[in-house]
Amino acid sequence: MTSRDALPSATELELLTFFEAYPELDDPSGTWFYSDALYRVFRDGMELSFALNPAALDVRIVFRRGEHRLYELNAVDVADVRYLLDGTRETLEVALTPTDRLLLRLKPVITIDHIVRREK
Repeated sequence: MTSRDALPSATELELLTFFEAYPELDDPSGTWFYSDALYRVFRDGMELSFALNPAALDVRIVFRRGEHRLYELNAVDVADVRYLLDGTRETLEVALTPTDRLLLRLKPVITIDHIVRREK
C-alpha cells in the first residue's frame, strides 16, 4: 500500500449512498481513508463485493452467484473512483486507466460494464 497525492473523487459518504451499507474496515480503529473498506451488496441470489483502499486507490471487485464466481477484478493504483448521479441513476465508475473504465450499477439489478477505448 502506498500513499498517493491524488484522492479518489468518490467520497466516503457517496460510497455509503451508492452501496446503502456501511463498509467492513480491515482496521476498525483506523480511518476510512487508510483502511481497506469492503462493501457488500446482495440481490436476487447475487453478491457483489467491492473493496477499496482510498489512500492507494486499490480496488477489488468480486461478483458471484452463490458459490460461483462470475467476475473478479484486482486493480492496483487505479486512476480514480467516481460516484456519478444522472437523475436517479447511480453509477460507480472505476477509471482503471485513461482509456479503460468499469461502470457498476446496483439498481434495478447489479450490472458491470467494462469499457475500453483505443488511445488516439
